[in-house]
Amino acid sequence: MRPDQDTKGTTPSASDVWDLLAPATQDRTGFTAGFLATVDPDEQPRVRAVILRDADPSAATVSFATDVRSAKIRDIQLRPAVELALYDPDCMLQLRLSGTADIVADPEICAKRWADLAPHTRERFEQIENFAWVAISVTSCDWLDLAAEPPRRFRMTVAPGQHETREIVP
Repeated sequence: MRPDQDTKGTTPSASDVWDLLAPATQDRTGFTAGFLATVDPDEQPRVRAVILRDADPSAATVSFATDVRSAKIRDIQLRPAVELALYDPDCMLQLRLSGTADIVADPEICAKRWADLAPHTRERFEQIENFAWVAISVTSCDWLDLAAEPPRRFRMTVAPGQHETREIVP
């Protein structure tokens, strides 16, 4: 299901979620920038923008780069449960991904992801030692179609081998 399709009477699936996220990692789409929600050490919610860099449907993960000196790293280390909200204003579709964030420690993966970044992006980190790759293992997705009349909302599992979708009240 594409965001520009008429969704009346249809139910989105986990594969629809991944079909929307994959292009956002290569080109700028409404789903390229998302808002990551964490909880800080004082148990206060924190939300900040991140750029979606990878979406892997086979592992049910989405990933982004960040600076190891950022507060989100501390928040994730303390409480890895996170949500990532993405919204495409052109199709009025919101995706809210729930899962567990992991700060990738494998130096080979980090070196590859570092090399994949544009030079101007790498400059912001100053050096590779400040670079972190964060992968979120996505367990569920809240799909809110605000273009539908009335708006339609679905909750679905998106973990590998699990594909349950149910419509819920917006």
